[in-house]
Amino acid sequence: MLLTGRYVEAPEARELGLVNRVVGLDSLAAETEKLAGQIAEASRMVLAIGKQGFYSQVDRSDDAAMTFGKHTMTMNLMAEDAQAGISYTIIKVNPYRPIPCSHPNTI
Repeated sequence: MLLTGRYVEAPEARELGLVNRVVGLDSLAAETEKLAGQIAEASRMVLAIGKQGFYSQVDRSDDAAMTFGKHTMTMNLMAEDAQAGISYTIIKVNPYRPIPCSHPNTI
């Protein structure tokens, strides 16, 4: 599309894997809000590592990009935020909720 300038209809974009999902205009605003909410709930640090990794490997050869990507994903998985998110996926407890302190001066 970028190089040809060819317009792609939504169903074709979905078939080609250019988009994850296609929604009707009547539900677009609600679906956009829902997606934005999911993004806002994610760890900024984990997202930053992923974005930095993506942009850092773009100009590398395929082999170098794959190696770099493996290291980036490993770094990301070792982050405390990622571990909390994985735990949430498994046990369904919000890792970012405030945890009650036993002592009022404890941080």
